[in-house]
Amino acid sequence: MCAKLYRTGDKMLSVSTQYIGGILFVRLKGELTLDTTYKLDKKVTKKITDDNINNLVFNLKNLKLIVYRGINKLLYNYEIVKKIGGNILLCGNNININNVLKKSHLLNYINEIKDELCAVEILNKG
Repeated sequence: MCAKLYRTGDKMLSVSTQYIGGILFVRLKGELTLDTTYKLDKKVTKKITDDNINNLVFNLKNLKLIVYRGINKLLYNYEIVKKIGGNILLCGNNININNVLKKSHLLNYINEIKDELCAVEILNKG
């Protein structure tokens, strides 16, 4: 498991990835803002395209803040994975970001599940 902490002023985001059983788990901690979205490009989007990842799970349990630019980055990764016939799931939704996710209609595109264990069960069935 790899984790790297990035700082931009007082805003920070930790992006941790783990590839297990054909699924890339991406755990986000901190704030997914205009200043930190490039970390998804660098750490996740690049890995998806370089390694042809077709099962992706974003764990948002420890995400404190997400702005619409962050939502757009999640959607961008969704589009990449869907183009290659893959699946993408969100888990760990928390009260800090729940309203933003609902208002953005992100959940109309990416299915939300309870936790990573549920993701493994769902993705291994299909």
